[in-house]
Amino acid sequence: MTAAPASPLSGAEARRAARNAGAIAIARIVSNAALFAWQLALGRLLGETLFGVYGTVGALIAIGAVITSFGLGLIVIREVARRPQDAGRYLTAGLALHVILAGLAWLAMNALAFALGYPAEIRALTAVACIALLTDILGSVAFDQLIARERMVVTSGVEILTVALRIAAGAAVLLLGGGLLGLYVITIVTSLIRAAILWWFMLRSGVRPHWPFERRIARPLFVNALPLALGGLINIVYIQLDKLMSTSLLGATQTGYLTAASVITFGVVEILSTTVLTAVYPLMSRLYEPERDPEPFTFMVRKLAWFTLLIGVAVGLTFTVFAEAITVPLFGPNFAPSAAVLRVLIWYAAITMVVNVFAQA
Repeated sequence: MTAAPASPLSGAEARRAARNAGAIAIARIVSNAALFAWQLALGRLLGETLFGVYGTVGALIAIGAVITSFGLGLIVIREVARRPQDAGRYLTAGLALHVILAGLAWLAMNALAFALGYPAEIRALTAVACIALLTDILGSVAFDQLIARERMVVTSGVEILTVALRIAAGAAVLLLGGGLLGLYVITIVTSLIRAAILWWFMLRSGVRPHWPFERRIARPLFVNALPLALGGLINIVYIQLDKLMSTSLLGATQTGYLTAASVITFGVVEILSTTVLTAVYPLMSRLYEPERDPEPFTFMVRKLAWFTLLIGVAVGLTFTVFAEAITVPLFGPNFAPSAAVLRVLIWYAAITMVVNVFAQA
């Protein structure tokens, strides 16, 4: 009689994995929903022109963030999970690399703003806003260490708290007349608070920087992350290029209309695609057994892609027909021209949702 194969996970490990996956899913859903609502509120608070400036600076920050992160976090998490005794060495190497990359990203984004011929106001805001590239990464190095130690409940709670604090403080600053400059200062301050909290939890877990800086750790870390960084940079430039060129060629007001339409399409993807994929990720992971029986996994992917396609087509047709009826209540009558942009971008969202299924698979 053949013995049943041993389970790769004990009961306690399975429960911990489920708890961690649930914490990540809840944090992502709550954070994305809050940020989506915040973007809608920003459109009304700022108006179409300043919202265009906000979208332009945000595009520069998004590109700079990919340069700063460089895909190092995924490699650090993998290596520290395998060799927890080297966590301090990876922390030091990652921190040094991130600081250098943040400086290069700050210079590159300010140079890009100048090269695209942006007015002095946008260049000045870019110079301030891109400081967050460094303050954010200070928290992210601790975040990665905690994830490697499977402290997902802690990190998820910190992320939700940070988003809530950033939105509340940002709204207060705008209502008091602080403008975009005040908003970016709040972003920097809240990212420092996030970093302080994450470092406190990391230090309590026993991880501390290990000096001196070791090239034997940093060099393979950089090399292994390079393909991820290049892929991420190409992807983010593709996504954000429209805002950068619109501001340069058409002005901030037109970019404001484009940003509003982009916010709606982002919300559609996050709510109808990212949320679902995050929720089913643990199940997909359990079904993936290519050496035993790949059919349950491929069946799930096919069905998920098919239903996502149906939803995407339905959403695309609905938003194409009722674009103005959707845009104006969300952003106000001044953003009515965004409806024309939304009619095009919604189909990008529909395609993206289907592609995301196969990307996750």
